[in-house]
Amino acid sequence: MRMIASELGIKAASIYHHFSGKEDLLFAYLHESIESFNSSCRSAYFAAGSDPADRLEAIVKANTLWQLERLDTTPFLNVNIYGVSHLSQGLPESRREILRSKQNEFLSMLREVIKSGNEVGRFNVRDELVTCYSIIGLIDHSVYWFRKEGRLSAEQVAEDFANLSLRLVGITA
Repeated sequence: MRMIASELGIKAASIYHHFSGKEDLLFAYLHESIESFNSSCRSAYFAAGSDPADRLEAIVKANTLWQLERLDTTPFLNVNIYGVSHLSQGLPESRREILRSKQNEFLSMLREVIKSGNEVGRFNVRDELVTCYSIIGLIDHSVYWFRKEGRLSAEQVAEDFANLSLRLVGITA
């Protein structure tokens, strides 16, 4: 807590005014981050209209851009949100369940888009869940190799991931 306070230019006691301890601070950070992520993806989903391909493209871009714009924290978030970190494992089960529920919002949104695309004949996907996890894995892993000063911008990577996702569901052009 002292390190965090030092980075913020405040005294550690000031943090305890808002959070009772490290667990509360970690939970608040993870919860607010997931909320921000979900809000960004939801906005893109609704702005895209009703066509499943447009929705898929929009939420893949929103997900990618949200993550790549936060390279300093996204790897930490991914490790803790997916529950493989000893930090998130230290949270009470009730709080981990809240985080899992929030995390599943994007998966549910993505799955609904793919399912509706299949139902209307726009997509050709054998297993919706495998396709969802493939898309999520593609995006989540990008935070480990993407560099802001690299040859592709975040927007170009988002565009490429959207095109790859469309190919995964059977749309070629």
